[in-house]
Amino acid sequence: MPFGATGCGAEAAGLVEGSLSSSVISTDPQDYATDVSFDTSVAFTFAEGTDPSAGLHPEFELVAPDGGVVNGDLSFEVASRTCTFFSNAPLFSGSMYVGRVVTTAVGGSAEAPITAEYAWIFTTRSDPRASPLVADTLTPS
Repeated sequence: MPFGATGCGAEAAGLVEGSLSSSVISTDPQDYATDVSFDTSVAFTFAEGTDPSAGLHPEFELVAPDGGVVNGDLSFEVASRTCTFFSNAPLFSGSMYVGRVVTTAVGGSAEAPITAEYAWIFTTRSDPRASPLVADTLTPS
């Protein structure tokens, strides 16, 4: 499924309006993780819900250090209630990223949609090939 598409197949996660604020129960990488591989996928798992007809519609974006959104594909595994994002290109070395899940549940009857947001950060490992090592640039005295 293309990035930013609603649904992610997560209607099967069955979350109800009252559980939206705690609907994401785990992430990979974990919040504040460091030394994350720059060719990693990003995943988040929803809590087990009680009403599969709740109309859950999650969207995900991975925000790069420059504030732009990383392009990629999002998939959903029903059995584990896990969405996984696969970036179209490696992430920047030694950089902080923000994973952001926005979940909208449409209430019954004519109720307005309820939206909750979950965000976490992680930092990719530094790639020594990205810049010369300090020791290589020093001249002995």
